[in-house]
Amino acid sequence: MIEIFSHRAIFEGKENSLSGIEKNLKSGFNIEIDVRKFDSKIYLSHDQKNNSDKMELFENACEIIKNYTKKVAIHVKEDFNLEVLEELILKYDIGKKCFIFSTFEKEINVNHLDIGKYQNEQKNISNVKIIWCDESKGKWYDGKIFSDNKKNNVLTITMSRELLMKSSFEDIKSEWKRLIKLGTGGICTDHPNELKMFLSEELQ
Repeated sequence: MIEIFSHRAIFEGKENSLSGIEKNLKSGFNIEIDVRKFDSKIYLSHDQKNNSDKMELFENACEIIKNYTKKVAIHVKEDFNLEVLEELILKYDIGKKCFIFSTFEKEINVNHLDIGKYQNEQKNISNVKIIWCDESKGKWYDGKIFSDNKKNNVLTITMSRELLMKSSFEDIKSEWKRLIKLGTGGICTDHPNELKMFLSEELQ
């Protein structure tokens, strides 16, 4: 079964919102959310902000996440000490459904959480349970990569086309078809409902 991740827990055009998190989890979708640190607290935000007025507290998200069983990909958007983040995840006992990853070079260090490794080119990655990948540098996926990861119990999550470039829906569906054929373990998308319907048609 291919895992569907709702990009930034998008819902009705809003990203990284508490209502979007609840709606997506209630609908049975996994979610990807962005986190940043501001004034010693963790907030949901993709972009850097000068104040916290329009950002939701990550702790409030934890209150919602604890009530559901779906996976939560926590995208760390900047380099900060992750102890506070880890403490909140452990406080709400949601560590088994969460993993954290980043797209910057510095290694993530946590003691009690799963770490996803970001990959945007073909290279050997070992000792991981989750790989979060895209083709932002050009095409590099092949079926052997995905099948080898699956044999090694590694969940490979791929970024949908619209997250990398402006795309028509026909192009998005064509890329979904390619990813399914290659054997991806999960797809992160701005269109979780449409992907769910597409998968039901393609895999029936």
